[in-house]
Amino acid sequence: MSFDDPNDHDHDPDLAPDHPTGPARSQPAPPAPLADGQISRLVVFRGAATGLLIAMPAAFVNVVVSDQKPKPQAAINLSFLAVLIGFILAGWLAGREAPSVPSKHGAAAAFVAFIPIEVIGILGRLDRGEALSLGSIIFVGLLAACAGTAGAQLGAARRARKESP
Repeated sequence: MSFDDPNDHDHDPDLAPDHPTGPARSQPAPPAPLADGQISRLVVFRGAATGLLIAMPAAFVNVVVSDQKPKPQAAINLSFLAVLIGFILAGWLAGREAPSVPSKHGAAAAFVAFIPIEVIGILGRLDRGEALSLGSIIFVGLLAACAGTAGAQLGAARRARKESP
């Protein structure tokens, strides 16, 4: 193929004959339809990633302010509230995009977002020399799933409003 002739496709296998201006691009196969009750991993991870946009910085702020003496309770509570809002956002997006069972998608998305947030919290407590509490870890995980479920209900309701005439 010569650089002078942009229409010379005889020697370049990447260029399709029906698309003389660019390389042939195969479209990805559409995802297989899910059976009722199955969870779409793509929807869950998209929701979790979206929720982490808010929850991750808030978790870092929480770790930093928790190390201060005296502890600024208002800042700690506000950063925890921001983490919860991140879990709700994760559930909202998952519920809005879920092909079925939005509550399961929302709870799963928020729980997936909870995992890195909790790792940050555990590392922060270990850095401060504080003991870990399995009960509080489980409680916050359940709280994340509940927040995600609530967010999913909001997202599903929004999708239903958009789809109705």
